[in-house]
Amino acid sequence: MPRIKEIEEFKTVFNNLGDEPAILRERGEEFEDIPLSEEAEREEEGELKDLLEGSGEEEEESLEGLEPGVTEEEPGLAPLEDEVEPETEPVPEPEAGLPEEEGEAFEEKAAEDIEAGETEAPEEEEEEIPSDEELEALLSEFEEEEEAPEEEEVPAEEPPEEKEVSAVELPAEEEAPEEEFELPSLEEEETEAGTEEEVSFEDEFELPDLEEEETFAEEEAETPLAEAEAEEVEAGREEEAEAPTAEEAFDEETLEAPPSEEEEEFSLPPELEVPEEAREGEEAAEDREAFTSPEEAGEEEAGEIEEDFSIDEFNLGDISEEFGLEEEEEEEAVAERGIPEEIEAEKIAGELEEAVEEFSLSDEDFRAVQNTLATLPRNLKIIIEELIGEQELAGENLRRLADMLISGESARNLASFTGKITGKKIVIPSQYEKKTGREFELEKGTLAYLLKETVLPVLRIMLVVLIGMGVLGYIGYNFLYSPIYAQILYSRGYQEIEEDDYTSANQYFDRGYSLWAMKRWFFRYAEAFVEKKQYTLAEGKYERLLNLYPSDKKTILDYASLKSEILAEYEQADRLLKRILEDSPFDYEALLSAGDNYLRWAEEDFTYYEEARRSYATLIQKYGAEPKLLYRMLKYFIRTDNLDEVVKLKDQFLADKKTQIDPSAFAELGGYLIEKNILEDVQEVLFRALKIDNTLAELHYNLARYYRRIQDFSEEKKALRNALNFFEADRPLSSRKLAMLIDTYNRMGEAHIRDEKYLEAEEMLQRGIELYEDALSRKLLARSAKYGKLYENLADIYYYQAGDYDTALVLYNKAEGNLHSTPDINYKKGYINYLNGNYMDSLLEFYEASGGFSANKNLMFATANTLFMRNDYFAAQGYYNHLLDTLEREISNISSFNPAEERAHRALLEYTMKVYNNLGVTLFYLSRQSKDRAQKEAQALVNLAKSSEYFDFLTRDPDTMERAEAVNLGYLNSRRILYPQSDYELSLYIDLPRDMNEMSF
Repeated sequence: MPRIKEIEEFKTVFNNLGDEPAILRERGEEFEDIPLSEEAEREEEGELKDLLEGSGEEEEESLEGLEPGVTEEEPGLAPLEDEVEPETEPVPEPEAGLPEEEGEAFEEKAAEDIEAGETEAPEEEEEEIPSDEELEALLSEFEEEEEAPEEEEVPAEEPPEEKEVSAVELPAEEEAPEEEFELPSLEEEETEAGTEEEVSFEDEFELPDLEEEETFAEEEAETPLAEAEAEEVEAGREEEAEAPTAEEAFDEETLEAPPSEEEEEFSLPPELEVPEEAREGEEAAEDREAFTSPEEAGEEEAGEIEEDFSIDEFNLGDISEEFGLEEEEEEEAVAERGIPEEIEAEKIAGELEEAVEEFSLSDEDFRAVQNTLATLPRNLKIIIEELIGEQELAGENLRRLADMLISGESARNLASFTGKITGKKIVIPSQYEKKTGREFELEKGTLAYLLKETVLPVLRIMLVVLIGMGVLGYIGYNFLYSPIYAQILYSRGYQEIEEDDYTSANQYFDRGYSLWAMKRWFFRYAEAFVEKKQYTLAEGKYERLLNLYPSDKKTILDYASLKSEILAEYEQADRLLKRILEDSPFDYEALLSAGDNYLRWAEEDFTYYEEARRSYATLIQKYGAEPKLLYRMLKYFIRTDNLDEVVKLKDQFLADKKTQIDPSAFAELGGYLIEKNILEDVQEVLFRALKIDNTLAELHYNLARYYRRIQDFSEEKKALRNALNFFEADRPLSSRKLAMLIDTYNRMGEAHIRDEKYLEAEEMLQRGIELYEDALSRKLLARSAKYGKLYENLADIYYYQAGDYDTALVLYNKAEGNLHSTPDINYKKGYINYLNGNYMDSLLEFYEASGGFSANKNLMFATANTLFMRNDYFAAQGYYNHLLDTLEREISNISSFNPAEERAHRALLEYTMKVYNNLGVTLFYLSRQSKDRAQKEAQALVNLAKSSEYFDFLTRDPDTMERAEAVNLGYLNSRRILYPQSDYELSLYIDLPRDMNEMSF
């Protein structure tokens, strides 16, 4: 407990710190010096005595008054730590401290113990830098302490169960009863912590004059610059009532601060040594405190005051809050100093003298320091004053701190530097402003102030506006403008496809894609290109889609369908479908598409029928015998020509009237039955399918075939027209449907030829040929005899109707080039070559038509004439003889031969007349080359006479029996043989029948 004299000295030093009286005078205020009251003098005498003799209840009440206020909003005002040294401990206010009588009694008792030499305590540090006289006095005190004999070591007593109390080891007869110091609340905390702390007592305290401090605080609070601080302190006190008690905030693991360098250098005197167990507890507490986070420091330190409360401690009450002093820092400073084992007076004195010699301030610098301190917040000012005055800051840190104070550094910079020295964070109140009106006016004129208060706010607003506009612009461009404009570009490109401008269409597409990728437009463009037969462009869209979405199921299925159904690229379609099937082997749509692809592929390679069957069988095994799958199996049996299985499935479907009909499968079934000439169920099959879908072109196509088979040509033409319309509307077509469309054009052409509508027939046939040649170029179809029929039918129009034999010959050759070769085509080609004088080519065609030998009369006559024209009389004679035998036998087989009335009979007789004439001429020319010339000539005259006889029979008037004036070649040739002339040549009937079935020519 400090004496009155020490309090007076502290008050004088404290009042002069920061040159406060001078600053108050500059402000026009007076400094009030508050004298000590008589009551304080009485407290000095009776405080110690009353404290030692007080009851347990009074002690508990006094301890409750010592509880520091803990607030949450002021992190800079931390609670007291476990040990607070007397020189840094704030003076308690009367209502929060010990009773006056106990304080005086405690002071007297402590003074007596110290003078008796029962305990030793380290010398107290001064509040300010000591003068030379004070240093000498301090040295003399250190020397006296060194010369004093060491006291006998007194063993430390076992501390009580309650919170350890720092107390002076009193003689046994004066020791207070243990139960008088029991604190129930602290006992519980001590029991949980399970640690013991050392007992210490410091004999000297330097207390500021409370009345002067209060007066100074009141005066400063009245100034405009101090009102904010006073309000903060008052707010802190109000929140203190709501803050948790020290017991609730107590943290057992942070009892003491880590040991400082001074603690390592000094040790306790023997009589104050603490048992080993207590030391271990302290070390554990120090270790735990070293790992305490700054956020937890406030909560941990709140409980340390009660934990480390000792008898010689006293509370300054709310004065610590008024000054913004963080008790936490004071306690840590105490922990760092520790209790030295021995004091080296000479060494300390030398260091103090060296510090005084090395560091000094001029009057001007000192005033600058005072002015800077006057502008600082109280908590920072008191900490700096303690560092310089009480804790004797020296060395580089002292110089740097002094330089900062002289240069008028900001409070925040000073707080940062001071915090590094003390190891604690010093919080500057956010509302703190310590500027005079004059300083503020001066600052307003600076460029920095103008930038800060005028330019920066505008720039900040502009920056926020620009950022906001940028964000809105980015969002608007990327999520509004881009997709909308991309949609417009895609639509324009799609219109260009309709106008067949595919280059522009792709350009619009690329521009739209660069703004916003839309998957659906890929599909729309691809489908439009397929409709326009731009399959390469369609493939490009699907390829880009696969690059963007490699596993997209719709893209793979659509692309595979294009490859399989239209382009007939079955292998590539199979690779595409395997992308799905490798990951999902039983995917319904992929497996079904694979089976359909194999079924089409098998039309080129029969081995793939088995792959198609396996795919369908897997689906049936996995998903059951659904009608959709059974219809696929029906197609498989049709194309593999498994009639028995086809009939079984046909009967099954027709027997169940409620079964779901697949029009496509039924159309194919109807066509298969027509080919097999099983016509009884064809009409029912086709008409049941038409009830489900009457727009299916295959149904109308097979119905037309059925009508031709039953010779209903009018219904055939109707069915063909419907088939053409629906096929054209269903474009693009698969290769199978395309083949049906081509055959439909051929059948329609034949129907027009039958109706002698040759122009319409020519148009239908030419359109069919164009489709066929286009399919060949795109490898959708292979060459086949059924497509060659188109060329034959068109050639027949030129052959029979137009007489354009050269064009007809070209078309007949194309028909043969497409594997459509018949004896009739060969005959017509031979006939055209015969007319053109190409007798060798003609003869070859006739031989090809006969197949080595033929009984066809026209073919034998044409061959014989061609041989004669090539001067091969002997061969010609053979054909004529064989032909005459055939004709005579046919005439003799007619029971009522009537050439006058029967056109066929007349044609047969006329044919015989021509053969006799040609045979006679052949024998005459043959006689010139043989040895039996006379015999050959005689035979020639006989045949010529026979020809004249048949001619006379044909030309004589049946009513009058008069001969006609016309003369036939037989008669003329006979006259020339009998009456030869040098320039005369016998004549043949050189005209040939135009086809193999024509009798009249």
